Amino acid sequence: MGATAILAISTAGSAYGQHQAGAANRTINRYNARIAELQAEDAQERGRDAEGRVRVQTRQTIGAQRAALAAQGIDIGDGTAAAIQEDTAYFGELDALTVRNNAALEAFGYRVQGADAWLRGDLAYMEGRNQAYSTILTGGAQAYSVFKRGQG
Repeated sequence: MGATAILAISTAGSAYGQHQAGAANRTINRYNARIAELQAEDAQERGRDAEGRVRVQTRQTIGAQRAALAAQGIDIGDGTAAAIQEDTAYFGELDALTVRNNAALEAFGYRVQGADAWLRGDLAYMEGRNQAYSTILTGGAQAYSVFKRGQG
């Protein structure tokens, strides 16, 4: 087997390996993107659960306030007693909305990670393909040069 054939086979093998490495990196990054989306969905689910728990706790707190105020003979629907309950409801809802917002921000972060992984995968694939093309062109030129020298 001549030097030209060996160079051509080596070039083809290198190009194939580069292409396969790019394809493998794309597969890995797409898998990571899917994992990030699952994490985003989980963050939102946990956020919904926590938001609901905050609202339940707020209602329980208001109930305890009413019972304590009524036990002291205070009119729970008037004046300071009503204001206390309104404040508790307001701040409880604020807490619930904060939990919701935090979960949305966490989910958004995972989705950004997923989009980044997806794009990195596409770039890795293109890089592997471009390296393979470059290797073929360079190796082809070298093989041609070796072939021409052998004829001369």
